[in-house]
Amino acid sequence: MMVSKSVPLGLVVLLFLISCVSVEAQNQKIGQIVIPKINSSIELDGHIGESEWRDARLLPLTQMRPVFGEDPTEKTQVLVGYTRDYLYAACRCYDAQPVSVASFKRDYARSDSDLFAIQLDTFNDNENANIFATSPTGHRADASIINDASGSLPFDMDWGTVWEVEVRQDTSGWFAEMRIPVSSLRFETNEKGQVVMGLTALRFLSRENEFDTYPNISPEWGYFSHMKPSQSEDAVFKDLQPEPPLQVKPYLLAGLGQQHTLNSAGTNYNREDNLTYDAGLDIKYGITSNLTLDMTVNTDFAQIEADNQKVNLSRFPLFFPEKRKFFQERSSNFAFNFGDSNRLFYSRRIGLYRGNKLLHAELVGCEIVGGS
Repeated sequence: MMVSKSVPLGLVVLLFLISCVSVEAQNQKIGQIVIPKINSSIELDGHIGESEWRDARLLPLTQMRPVFGEDPTEKTQVLVGYTRDYLYAACRCYDAQPVSVASFKRDYARSDSDLFAIQLDTFNDNENANIFATSPTGHRADASIINDASGSLPFDMDWGTVWEVEVRQDTSGWFAEMRIPVSSLRFETNEKGQVVMGLTALRFLSRENEFDTYPNISPEWGYFSHMKPSQSEDAVFKDLQPEPPLQVKPYLLAGLGQQHTLNSAGTNYNREDNLTYDAGLDIKYGITSNLTLDMTVNTDFAQIEADNQKVNLSRFPLFFPEKRKFFQERSSNFAFNFGDSNRLFYSRRIGLYRGNKLLHAELVGCEIVGGS
């Protein structure tokens, strides 16, 4: 009599589950920190007092460039905490030499200015993140990061949200305090009722071309290594609840124009007054933590940041980045980048389109194109 030997089904399932768990563990970040809740009130003035920040978490920075793993050239203290309504971040950027400042311009973030930044992967998906930065001038720069900061330009500087910063300088360095409303961040709670976000802190010293980061991030991925959400630290917020944003932006435009035309007899000019007016409304409301309603009535597309001037003498349309806030919400879901400026879809065209001159933007189907 022959006895057939077979592996029990239960053992096969157990081995399969163990292999899945081991693969998942390899993909997860090793580090995890708990961000404490701040019980005292914080006055946003750039003075980082010990008493009001005593409940915050201190983040130690490590040099990423030019010498990976070394201590920062200048002493830096980064503090992070939160309340029910706000997420706070502060930096004591000590410096024995005068700081480098190049501009007060909004969204200015270049290598000729010192910088402090906080990056948040709010959904902890290791792909997308929002970055909030400031310089010794106290200007604000914010951007959204896509595709784990891979590619030649993996961020969108035209993204923006509501937040505040105050900065002061003295002989010992410069000091910054950030306050980000919870309603400006989109995130979800896990099964434990906690919020886990990817967190990265950065200080940039312009004169040394030095990047100091928390956590300790290797420069092996190129210039944007410090912006990779997959390399951020998991930050746990134990008592933080999503707050749906509600933004109402009405507008009213009015104007008076005059035109003088010569009468038929050619003896006098007749004046004609033209009164123009227009009104509209934009509403943004967060229905759930991952679903936002953007509603517009008679949108005024002119009320946006001005584009950089370009001269186009070719037969091909120009590429202009999307600056209208109505189209900025989670726009990375539609940013199928193929390197450089190549994109599968973009919403603005100026130049020639199907043989016609593009003079202004209008909605055609699911695409924003110019119309004559």
